[in-house]
Amino acid sequence: MHNKAAALLAAVVLLWGMNRTVTKIIVASVPPIWATAIRAVIAVTALVLLQLATRTLVLPKRKDLPILCVVALFHMVLFAIFMAMGLQ
Repeated sequence: MHNKAAALLAAVVLLWGMNRTVTKIIVASVPPIWATAIRAVIAVTALVLLQLATRTLVLPKRKDLPILCVVALFHMVLFAIFMAMGLQ
């Protein structure tokens, strides 16, 4: 179990570290907003498919949607757009 956790941690660190490099390459040919949109579509698709495959998909409650949207907008979307603009 320890080796699996270490391998997962290494994968996360590697992918997270590549984030800015890949974004810099992408924004050389695509505007930052489109780069963010493309990344979001790929991520959402991959995560939903993974959760469907593992039967762990949980839909949020209706009352949680406003806070979920605020967090998504400020933490994920705007951060990614501003980062892409900064790397452009």
